[in-house]
Amino acid sequence: MKKFLTICCMTFFGSHVPSFAVSSSLPKGFVYLEEIDPSIDQNLEFATDNNVLGVPAEGYEGTRVICTRKAALALRKVQSEFKKMGLCLQVMDAYRPERAVKHIQRWARDLSDQKTKERYYPDISKKEILGTFVASKRSSHSRGSTFDVILLDDKTKKTIDLGPDMFGEVSFTYSSKITKEQQQNRLILREVMVRHGFKPYDKEFWHFTLINEPFSKTYFDFPVR
Repeated sequence: MKKFLTICCMTFFGSHVPSFAVSSSLPKGFVYLEEIDPSIDQNLEFATDNNVLGVPAEGYEGTRVICTRKAALALRKVQSEFKKMGLCLQVMDAYRPERAVKHIQRWARDLSDQKTKERYYPDISKKEILGTFVASKRSSHSRGSTFDVILLDDKTKKTIDLGPDMFGEVSFTYSSKITKEQQQNRLILREVMVRHGFKPYDKEFWHFTLINEPFSKTYFDFPVR
């Protein structure tokens, strides 16, 4: 049957099989976000050097956002509402393999590694990160229904000013260290995400988890490809 479907796809689309056909390689219940809503911007930071580690995280072998189908469908509703406001979601992280979580935890425990301090945690000591900004045990990201998101202007694709995306009090949703405009933009992000079934984390304005997630007690470790 799989061989028949592959032949049909190649007959209809030529030698290039479209990206939506690739989700069959993922565990049941998971999809590539672009299959559900290709209009959502993707910037998977842990697949690059542009993150707190300063190197790609273990398990990130590609830059395509993966999440549960249920969470993707909810995020599509979020995007639809933002589009009407002239805004666009950008996903910076979604499903995160457990091996990546462990990599980040090792980094957080290594107090001698301070090379990303100026960019990501200039106002706090590194020992404050684990347990508040980095999961000390398992991460909800590994369940596939948690997202780190920001907002873009839908026309220019420039980032909306949400304030610093770094660890410390400045990352709190209700931080006293940000401007009124930044506070308002954070609340817009929060309100729309909550309206469509996501639970916020008040110490990281960008972090949201689907309340009725399908794998609430299951953690995955397949690579991001």
